Amino acid sequence: MEYLTGEMDREVGELLTFPAFLGYKLDDRIKHRYEVKKKIVGIGMSLNKLLSVSANSVRVFLDDENCNMATGGN
Repeated sequence: MEYLTGEMDREVGELLTFPAFLGYKLDDRIKHRYEVKKKIVGIGMSLNKLLSVSANSVRVFLDDENCNMATGGN
């Protein structure tokens, strides 16, 4: 909860819309994905979108973003 409200600057009420947040491991999934996404898209992505996609989907997204950044595209 401290990471959610402190570092992620989220409201506790978001847990009502995405209670599965509490089932994810903080160090293995939440922190890693949040830090990566924060660098790429900035703050504001919903917890659901951030955490519920598969690890493979995150890898594909990051590969696409890295490719876009390297070529100057968006």
